Amino acid sequence: MNVSGRLSAEISGASYADIEGNTESLKVDANGASKMEADQLRAKNVEVEASGASHARVYATESVDAEASGAGQIDCEGNPTTVRRSENLGSNVNIR
Repeated sequence: MNVSGRLSAEISGASYADIEGNTESLKVDANGASKMEADQLRAKNVEVEASGASHARVYATESVDAEASGAGQIDCEGNPTTVRRSENLGSNVNIR
């Protein structure tokens, strides 16, 4: 999938999504026990939130704004130059 603008994805409950391709901007909102596999979707800018027991994997080349809460887990690849992260007890944000 190639998107020239902004791609937005919301998943919740026990859902699963796997997205690949290229986009300028990606926004992910994952909650519940959901899993988002977007590490094969190359994005310049990523905004990602993971709450509950959700897990989101993304790929950002320029910037990432990652917020994890509850037992949420976020993994970001692509070595973005600008990083903003927020995590609380029980959650985890990994930037590579």
